[in-house]
Amino acid sequence: MTTNLLLTGHPGIGKTTLVQRTVERLGHLALSGFYTEEIRTRGRRMGFGRWP
Repeated sequence: MTTNLLLTGHPGIGKTTLVQRTVERLGHLALSGFYTEEIRTRGRRMGFGRWP
């Protein structure tokens, strides 16, 4: 059975952090997906990086 999850919310509330920590804790499961990390310069978001 496949389960899909779409995580949305306002900027800066911790969506990426939530995904990273969830993957760390559930890494023994067959997980797949992606996320993008911010590119910041002097504390200001300049865009998004590529994921591997």
